[in-house]
This record gives sequence, C-alpha cells and structure tokens, in this order.
Amino acid sequence: MRGGSFLTGLTLHVKPTFDIYADIGRDWINGYTYGSGGQTYGYGSNVLANPGQFTSQAALSGFTPYDLHSVTQETLGFWWAAYKGYYGAAKVGVQYSHTGVSAFSVRASQYGGSFTPYTFDNMILTSIRFYPM
Repeated sequence: MRGGSFLTGLTLHVKPTFDIYADIGRDWINGYTYGSGGQTYGYGSNVLANPGQFTSQAALSGFTPYDLHSVTQETLGFWWAAYKGYYGAAKVGVQYSHTGVSAFSVRASQYGGSFTPYTFDNMILTSIRFYPM
C-alpha cells in the first residue's frame, strides 16, 4: 500500500518578544483491494461492508470498523516573552488546533448508498514556561 505525509510551518517574528506561527500536517494511505479464491480482501475498500458497524452496540464497544484514510492537523498560535532578566525568562503561549480524521468511503446498502466517515476536534492549548538562568 502507498501513502504519504507532509508537514510545513511558518513563523513570523513580529517583535523580539512576540512570535506567531502556523503549521499544517497530513498523513494518508491509499486503499488497496484484491481478490483471491472468489473472496475480496483489502484495506480501504468500499466493496467490503460490515452490516454490524452501524449499530449502537458497535459504537458503545469502542469498535472502529472503518479503515482510516487520513489525519490532518492545522495549528495557529503565538509565543510572548513576558519576562527576560536576571532570574531567567518566562514565556506565555496560546495555540488553536484543528485535527480531522477521515476514513475511506463505506458502502451502506441498508441506507441506500455510501458515505465517508469523518470526525474532527478543535482544541485551545495554553502554556506558561519559566527558564531559570
């Protein structure tokens, strides 16, 4: 199976005490389907449907029946050097992060077609750091 990933970022030094940054990264894998002996196998194939995957029992058990296709994360944040002196340095940071996870399309014949499962999470993170001399 083939896949890939990338990560890139940009940092802007607004002042000697203030930096703004933005990053984006993604990991993905391509699906592969093959047949042998009249059976279909593979990863990421919408030919393979599990009728039990749409039940509440499957959701409550923590069972994830989907083959993951990609994970993407974008972040935006800043660092402020609040103090720099005889005792060390203190920095304050805030970051916003959006992470999305998508699976391959799933055949759902009982619902009349297919769909692509996707979920995401938005996070705000804060940090206060002290660097002693």
